[in-house]
Amino acid sequence: MTYAFINKYFMSLLFRFLLVLSPAFIFAQGHVKEIDCVNNIKLYKSYEDYSKGKVLDSACLSKQGNELEKYWGRIVLKKEKEKKKYSHGSLWGYQIGETLYRYSDDGKTFKIVYGYSELVDSDGLFIYIFREGYNYGIRGTYKIHYQYSKDLESPIKELTISNLAKDIQNADFIADVKATVEDLSKNKSSSIKQTAISEFNTKYRTHFPKK
Repeated sequence: MTYAFINKYFMSLLFRFLLVLSPAFIFAQGHVKEIDCVNNIKLYKSYEDYSKGKVLDSACLSKQGNELEKYWGRIVLKKEKEKKKYSHGSLWGYQIGETLYRYSDDGKTFKIVYGYSELVDSDGLFIYIFREGYNYGIRGTYKIHYQYSKDLESPIKELTISNLAKDIQNADFIADVKATVEDLSKNKSSSIKQTAISEFNTKYRTHFPKK
């Protein structure tokens, strides 16, 4: 029996052994799936907590039995047999995977926009979308409202020319983005206008280049 044959035979046995061992090893290391969950939700009480990575509550939404519910600004997080409720405005925001949602309130008596807004662009001003029906627990069609903030600590405001003119006193910039902003604010639909958002922030960076 040659050395090459013995070596080949030994490698074959080793390969079969690893095939048998792998499922058991994966099962034994099941907690890795929880850590690496791509659909993991993290709740934050404040911006300071978010900036420090201090999580108030979390769950893997990919795991059976775990679920997030939103209804009129209230968050309900279900984890197996446990259910936690977070009242209207009690959270700064939450994160699902890499997507950040911030609590927003338009401050009006008859509120049209309040709940959690999704951050969709931060390469300039921070741009958010607010899905009206989805935040109210209504399934099906919904309208998208476009919002902005100067940073993650500043209040979220509706993306309008009048609001921008108050926050950014630069007539050339306001004139440059007017058509884009009007397109976003007037023509509400259930589809995100990503091209218009990118165009807006491109113009913002042109007028206010990063130092």
